[in-house]
Amino acid sequence: MSAQLTENSMIECQRHGLRPPAVICQHLERGRDLGFFQPDPDPDDPQSFIQHAWCGHCDEVLEAEGDWTDRAQAFAAPYCVCEGCLDDIRKRNLRK
Repeated sequence: MSAQLTENSMIECQRHGLRPPAVICQHLERGRDLGFFQPDPDPDDPQSFIQHAWCGHCDEVLEAEGDWTDRAQAFAAPYCVCEGCLDDIRKRNLRK
């Protein structure tokens, strides 16, 4: 779900300043109680240093597809936010 990010990548956020990036699905940023899913750590994944997250709707598509196929990627339409925003997004979207 991520593009050309490295371990040294940073993103400038108006709210949190200069922070490492995180990749989220298009639904999470403005969503509430959508569910919040993240991959299990994978030491063999070269992008594992970047946090990724997606909502329950994206998780259903992911499960149906079996992987991040073109269809699943198009549905998620992932983009970057800072890790500070990711924390806020997580709190708002965790289902109670």
